[in-house]
Amino acid sequence: MNQTLERNLWRWLKSGLPTNVHAQRIENGVARGTPDVEACGNGTSTWVELKVGRPHGEWYDLNHLTQQQAMWHWERTRAGGTSWFLVQLGKERFLVPGRYAQTLRSNRGHVSRGLLLTLKDGMYAVSAPEVWWLILNF
Repeated sequence: MNQTLERNLWRWLKSGLPTNVHAQRIENGVARGTPDVEACGNGTSTWVELKVGRPHGEWYDLNHLTQQQAMWHWERTRAGGTSWFLVQLGKERFLVPGRYAQTLRSNRGHVSRGLLLTLKDGMYAVSAPEVWWLILNF
């Protein structure tokens, strides 16, 4: 079920793809932890992990965010690169820098809208074109 939800999130993101951006969905069974989307535009390359939270009252479950995925984002940040999480909670979408991977995994993967809004540099995403602009300009 989560793969279908993430596929729908990818379709939403792809619908706002600027003409000067090359993006591709990655399904990698070999290198565990590799993010779902690689994109390049305006000379900037970045990676995006798509996550759709399962509702549990006031919290959403992101326990499908693996340790391998968190480590991939930590390594990319450590190397000076950029990566992002596009997290969908209900009908809302949030763009979270990859350096917060362990924060997203803490508390057994339970996250709330409030938590995502308090992260420094975390952003509420209104439209797919806005997301592309943010990930390629920050």
